[in-house]
Amino acid sequence: MARKVIVQLNREGVGQLLRCPEMKAVIEGQAQAMANNLGEGYGARTWYSSKDRRVTAFVGTMTDKAFQKNLEENTVLKAVGGKND
Repeated sequence: MARKVIVQLNREGVGQLLRCPEMKAVIEGQAQAMANNLGEGYGARTWYSSKDRRVTAFVGTMTDKAFQKNLEENTVLKAVGGKND
């Protein structure tokens, strides 16, 4: 029989982690890597959210051609690991 494991997160510590410059660099790198894998016409932006100062990233289309391709093939959704069956 498996034993029950209880994990209690340090909410303040996790919040600090999500706001630190090192985490911004990690998230920025991941977002840029996804955009680069998608090819020409896609890009990434990273910023601190205004509400809680946590790092947020966006990967999306930057040109009309990429926008149309994304509409037809869901390229961004697939690149970030989403499903579309």
